[in-house]
Amino acid sequence: MIPGGDLVSILDKGGLPAPFGREILLLQTYVAGTGYVPGVGDLVSSMNAGERLILRREPDNSHDRMAILVLTTSGTKVGYIPRRDNTVIARLMDAGKAIYAVVTAVGPGEHPARINVDVMMHDGYGF
Repeated sequence: MIPGGDLVSILDKGGLPAPFGREILLLQTYVAGTGYVPGVGDLVSSMNAGERLILRREPDNSHDRMAILVLTTSGTKVGYIPRRDNTVIARLMDAGKAIYAVVTAVGPGEHPARINVDVMMHDGYGF
């Protein structure tokens, strides 16, 4: 008897201890369309590097079927992952991968705000 569970739940298929989850950097980019989101300038003033953002697919978006919406953790719209960067990320999300963004820098830009992000994928256990 193995304390804490059976052998199958403790070992993976290869007979080795299951690895802990890891974060994989997929892309370094910015949030597009901030100039079209009412109130985003005020929102940016309270954002900090390291803040996690939610990514949500919008396959029915009339402008881009690969659209990926960027939201705060409270559900406020911030903008989109740029079209030029979204195809592979959208396909990973459609395949069920856990993908999110992390703010790397905020500041003034061409629009009311420039928000740089790292797009991350959680690979493994315990998201």
